[in-house]
Amino acid sequence: MRVALVWLWEAFKPPSGAQARRVVMAFTLLVMAGRFGLTRLTSPGSASRINVVSAWQYGVAFLLLFVALAWTTDGRRLTMAGFVTSVFGFALYAVQAFDVWPVFPSDAYYALMALILLAEGAVIWRILRHANR
Repeated sequence: MRVALVWLWEAFKPPSGAQARRVVMAFTLLVMAGRFGLTRLTSPGSASRINVVSAWQYGVAFLLLFVALAWTTDGRRLTMAGFVTSVFGFALYAVQAFDVWPVFPSDAYYALMALILLAEGAVIWRILRHANR
């Protein structure tokens, strides 16, 4: 049983560090394209469900997040800018997850991105905190 659990964990283990940031970057690029109009073309019924803020405002926010993620990839990831980017991304994805509820698959994707950025922010905060001691 333990071998099966270890095998499952290794097979589905989430990426960590810079890999996780790149996964979120790729997803952010797709979400940004959707909020700037691709969703209205491909699935107009679901686009009308986005209503906490307008789709173009989400598009701008996801564009800013994408640029910040790209800028803080690699060397800048473990800086205060990387931490702020993770916190901003977590908040943005959490609002988006709330906004698309009750569409479970979309909600789950956004919540997963939020959790990845929250975990990354916690790791960066711990590293920055220990570096300042």
